Amino acid sequence: MIVLDASALIAFARNEQSSIDISNLFLESCVTAINASEFIQKLEQYGVDGVAAFERLEQVGLSLYSVDRQDLFYAAKIYKTTKPYGLSIADRFCLALAKRLNATVYTADRSWLKVARELKLEIISI
Repeated sequence: MIVLDASALIAFARNEQSSIDISNLFLESCVTAINASEFIQKLEQYGVDGVAAFERLEQVGLSLYSVDRQDLFYAAKIYKTTKPYGLSIADRFCLALAKRLNATVYTADRSWLKVARELKLEIISI
């Protein structure tokens, strides 16, 4: 299982240069509802229909996950570890879902790599 951060989805939607083509990963990937909202909002900010873009990603296999009680506790608990690297609450919920699912995280934010070892998560920067 793969958890995609909003930054990875935004980079894909904007055809930004990346080292990994995530389009091949959608069938085995998921995103938190919080990160999906961030993706939609950011595309809307760029003048793109974010809802339609997200629905297209779902049509090609991307799964949407709600956050649960375990996620909310973990996202809060890792604040001190992630704060020096500028991770937002949405970023921490992405990491929480990856922890719950024992999944790999794909992100366009390289600073996440600095917390991977301490959080015992596999994080791949695209």
